Amino acid sequence: DRLVFLNLKDCKNVRNLPNSICQLKSLECLNLTGCSNLEGLPEHLGNMEGLIELLAYGTAIKQLPFSFGHLKNLKSFSLRGFCKNLPSKSWLSLFSSWVRARSCHDSLRFLPPSISGLCSLKRLALIGCNLSERDIPVDLGSLASLEHLNLTRNNFCSLPSSLGHLSKLLFLGLQECRNLQSIPELPANLRSLYADDCTSLEKLPNLSNFKRAPSLFLSHCNRLAEIQGLENLDSVRTIRIERCNKLANTFQDSFFKKQSDQYESCVCLPLKEIPDWFSHQRMGSSISFDMPLHMVDDQFLGMTLWVVYAAVEDRDEWFVPPSVAICDRTNRVDWAYKPTTTHIQVTREEHSFLIHIPKSYFGYPLKGGERMDAWINIEEPFEVKKCGIHLAFKPDITGGDQGQSSSVNTDGRDELMDIMHPKRGRDISVVETSCDLSKKDKFPKRLRMEPDQTKDLNTELDRLKK
Repeated sequence: DRLVFLNLKDCKNVRNLPNSICQLKSLECLNLTGCSNLEGLPEHLGNMEGLIELLAYGTAIKQLPFSFGHLKNLKSFSLRGFCKNLPSKSWLSLFSSWVRARSCHDSLRFLPPSISGLCSLKRLALIGCNLSERDIPVDLGSLASLEHLNLTRNNFCSLPSSLGHLSKLLFLGLQECRNLQSIPELPANLRSLYADDCTSLEKLPNLSNFKRAPSLFLSHCNRLAEIQGLENLDSVRTIRIERCNKLANTFQDSFFKKQSDQYESCVCLPLKEIPDWFSHQRMGSSISFDMPLHMVDDQFLGMTLWVVYAAVEDRDEWFVPPSVAICDRTNRVDWAYKPTTTHIQVTREEHSFLIHIPKSYFGYPLKGGERMDAWINIEEPFEVKKCGIHLAFKPDITGGDQGQSSSVNTDGRDELMDIMHPKRGRDISVVETSCDLSKKDKFPKRLRMEPDQTKDLNTELDRLKK
């Protein structure tokens, strides 16, 4: 009666759970992951009043019992469908199986209406569960505590409008929902929307209700043509739209020009050219520029870096995005910036990566007239084609005194790049230096970083300095 944790992981012979398990009222965590033949849960599961976490990855569960909504203390429920390797069948046999499956499915709903009673639920993951619109309750928005919703790899074409009522929702995962055509209004506190590979997605909600837009991951959404309200936002976190050519062409200059003095932003999109209003542009991975002579520090918002890059080959892999090292020759200060965004896809198609570095990240005041050198660092197999710098000011500052681009000798960049700082967030390292860039060694090559395995660069850089 005092059992708190029950682990049935990888018990592949389990087809049903005994009804007596529902008498374990003190049980807090039930792990059914890998029970690949388990097709259902006991009808009186809701009697397990102490249950906090239920893990069911890799099961064959087709429906949740009505009493599931009675689990008042449940905070996390994760289920991922299990795909068995079926023997080859004739076309007629496959069609007959499909008709029978649809007939059965039409009489059942995966999520019972009682799910609205899960008042403590913070995390809900239903991945690869073959969910259609009718499987998702229209009152989904009644899950008042929900912070994380992952519906990746399902078959619905739309989501209920009540999604916008999830006031605490921070993460929404819709990746590889290939039938999804539109997304309803999003909660104003949402921080991340993952909708990569939603190949039928044509419409996003208007983002005007956000002060700062959520991070948007929309790679391979080929039909998506517009993100309404984006130009009205004070700032964005991250926008990643690799291979979304239709969407990239609708981005307006006003969006890129409107930046914050407090927040960084990163945008990855399939564009090959740097806009003309980037007054400092150069082929290759380095550039020089001058700060305006009569600059007022409180009018300066920051600098926006535009990098055009491509890989030597296509791969189904992701690498860390470009980083930048800057030498302020006037004040003899070196500093480096590493974006906090996720990885970029390896592709031969030329893409652009934008980084806005707000003034608040600089770490020291600028007086005007400073001579700056910038170097872009990107991992193999990528290559920087060209780069540009735009200095952002409040509207009452004119751009006529912002200096001109000039050539930079790209030899001897390793001394500057050795100060690259590895931390996330405000990833700035400011170091007083002589800006002696006379050495002619190339950048030290960095190891590849996996999305969930970021190497600690502090150790690596300390080794390179010796």
